[in-house]
Formats: sequence, structure tokens, C-alpha cells
Amino acid sequence: MNKTVHQMLAKRLGRNIRHCRRDKDLTQEQLAEHLDVDTLTVSRYETGHTLPPLTTVYVIARFLNVRLADLVGKDVPFKPVSHAQRFELWVDGLSPADCDWIEGIVKLLAARCKQGALSVQSALESHPPPTSS
Repeated sequence: MNKTVHQMLAKRLGRNIRHCRRDKDLTQEQLAEHLDVDTLTVSRYETGHTLPPLTTVYVIARFLNVRLADLVGKDVPFKPVSHAQRFELWVDGLSPADCDWIEGIVKLLAARCKQGALSVQSALESHPPPTSS
């Protein structure tokens, strides 16, 4: 998962858990006891340092008598991920040579699409992937 998205979700979720817990006049200790974890773990959830597993979020929501959407952030506007962001996620962790090759293929395919003369097979055959070193 994209590190920025992970951090943003962890912070929002933690803030909402803390808010809902306080609304119910519960302590971190009480929530920790219900989750069978230590208080430090609950603190890390609430500060956004740790993103709890979905199963834990579900248990928290039931314990606090709120919907999952209330914890995740129902009022957060949906912002679609751009094509560029998706490509970035796909190539994350690849070698520079592989990234350069993929970029070249995407440029070639885009140019061929614009010309209306796209042959994906021929484009890929004329640009073989780099060999691993």
C-alpha cells in the first residue's frame, strides 16, 4: 500500500477511534481489555502509529456501538486515484531499468493509440523487456 495512504488512513482511523471512545466515556484501558491487548497498543492505534487489522477495527466498532464507516471516516470525500498514481503504485519497487522499459512501452502505446494504428503485439515485440542482471 502507498505509504502516504497508509499513514493518512491510520491517523484518521486513530482520531475517530479516540473520539468515539471518549464519547462513550471509556478509557484506553477499558478498550485494551476488551481487545485483549495492552494499553500501549490502543494508544498506538489512536495516534495513528499503528494501523489495526480490519478484524480489530470491526471489534472496536461493535464495542463502541458505531458503524465501521464512523471509524474509517464517512465524511471524507472520495477522491479517485489518477492514472499516474496507479502507475506509480504498480512500478513501486521495480528496478530503474524495468521502470524505464515500462515508461517506454506506455509512451509507445499512447502514441500508437493517438495515431489510431495500435498493434499492442507488435509494440511489445519491438520492445522486449530488459534482461535481469
